Formats: sequence, structure tokens, C-alpha cells
Amino acid sequence: MQTQRGKFYWGDINHGYFVDKFVDKGIASPKVMVNEYNLGIKLTDEVQDDIGHNKLYGYSIDPGGVRVVNRVKNGSKIARKILKHIKNTPYKYRPIEWYKIHHFEIYGDTAQKQAGLSLCIKELPNKDHFVQECLKFHTPLADMGIGYALKYLSKDSAEKYFEILMKRNHPDTQTVLLNEIPLLARERLDKLKIDDLDVPKGEIDAQRLEKFYRIAEKYVLPETENHLASYIHLLPNDKIIPAAKKLIDKHNYTINDRLLHKIKFVKEKEYSFSDKMEVLNMFEKVEQNPFLKDKLKYVRTFVIRNSLED
Repeated sequence: MQTQRGKFYWGDINHGYFVDKFVDKGIASPKVMVNEYNLGIKLTDEVQDDIGHNKLYGYSIDPGGVRVVNRVKNGSKIARKILKHIKNTPYKYRPIEWYKIHHFEIYGDTAQKQAGLSLCIKELPNKDHFVQECLKFHTPLADMGIGYALKYLSKDSAEKYFEILMKRNHPDTQTVLLNEIPLLARERLDKLKIDDLDVPKGEIDAQRLEKFYRIAEKYVLPETENHLASYIHLLPNDKIIPAAKKLIDKHNYTINDRLLHKIKFVKEKEYSFSDKMEVLNMFEKVEQNPFLKDKLKYVRTFVIRNSLED
């Protein structure tokens, strides 16, 4: 079956290319268009049109420009199959089908079946009821599925279940929840809320984001704590520096490395120059790791040069 995603034939890492298909003007259009989003993937580096950035005559030519935005969809064929079945069922019959799958149908792997049922929350009426049903599964994979559904709930419900899931203390579930924080705080129409990783600061309710940040801060595990460093610039302006200091005071390599990464790559319109410099100054006073000290100097120079160019 010929899709727009080509096969891999050979490549050369040293020269930065690989060959997956020979394409010219006479090539037939792809027979099937894959919806990458259905596989839990977001395209980050190509246009939607047939010709343009990383697209040639309908074919994608940069397979590296994708990111996983839903681990359950991406990792479980069974979960995707269940989600597709529920979505293709008339709305009023979906709860019946959901319970039929739950109690009677065998999919070979109970954990993946339950994860698929959790993914379906978005597509069901009375979503809170089905969140409660899925919480009874009490498995990390199902909890991850619930985590992706929280953005489709009311604000109060999303906060309530976010805390319940954080308290279950599983690193994979917490990673999903922490990655979802910007989406949970997003100010957009429900129909536009989708699995994603990058949300512009202008679309985020900072006060609401802080609520999820504080819940996460309270229950976060050491192995997932570094994700908090991704969101300090999205907090209310007067909370950014105190949050940064609290993280820096932990003297954690992974946390500090992520803080530096965000300082370098987040644009000044979302992370002010003055805040970046103040965080870097705090770093400089306490950082002892030789690699991070060198990286700090590089990031400082990078930020200053970018500011001058702007």
C-alpha cells in the first residue's frame, strides 16, 4: 500500500540524508494518506500542501520532523482500534459499545484494552462518569489515557483528576500529566483542543496553569521533576523567578539542564530577557558542574546576542 510516508532504503549520517523514494514530476500521487495524528504523532516540519517545505508532489521527504504527542495512541495498536471503533459508533450508542468492550470483548492484552477505553473518554457523553470507571483499572497505561482526556473535562474536574493521577506516583503517568499542563491551561475552543506539546504563551491562562503546576510540584517524583522546568516561564510574571530559584536550589543536573534549554530556545516575547538573565545569574552563583557552567556561559552569550539582533 503506497502512502505519503516512504520506505527507507539507505542513507549517510555523516552527510545528513537518506533515500526513501525516488520522486519526480511524473510520479503518481500517494494512494493512501496516513493521518499521523491518529497514531499519536504531530508533524512539526512540513507543510500540509502537496509541494512546499519538506513536501514534494504529495510525498513527505523529512520523516524526522515528527513528535509523539500521545504515547498511548502511538504505542498500542489495540488502543487505537478501540478508539476508532467508538468514534465510528453513533454518539448515543457509544456508552453501550464501551461497556460491551469492557465486559465482554477480548483484545489479547487487558492493559492495552483498558488504555483504549480510557482514550475514548473524549468521545463519550458524561465524561466524568467514564473517568471514574477508568480510574478503577488502576494501571499506568490506562491512567496515561485518562491523562490525555483531562483537557476535555470541566476545569474543576480536570484539576480533581489531575491530582488523583499525580498521587498514584507512577513516572510514566506523571510524565504525561506534566506534558499536558499547558494544554490544560489553554484558552481555546474545545474543538481545537488536541494532543500537542507546544502551546503559545498568549493562549495560556497563567493563573490556571499555576494551579496545575502547584499540584504537580506537590506530588512530583524525583525522576519526573525536571518537567517542571519547562513551564516556569508560563507562570504569572511574579511567580517565575521564585519558581526558578526553588528548582535551582535542588542542585539537580537534569532540572538545571532543562532550565538552560528553555532559556535558550523560548523566544523573548514568551520569556523576557530580564527574567532569563536573572535566572542565569542565580545559576552562576551556585552551579558547580563543569559542563553546565560552560553551557551557562554559552547560553548567556546566545541570549544577549539574540537580544541585540532583535
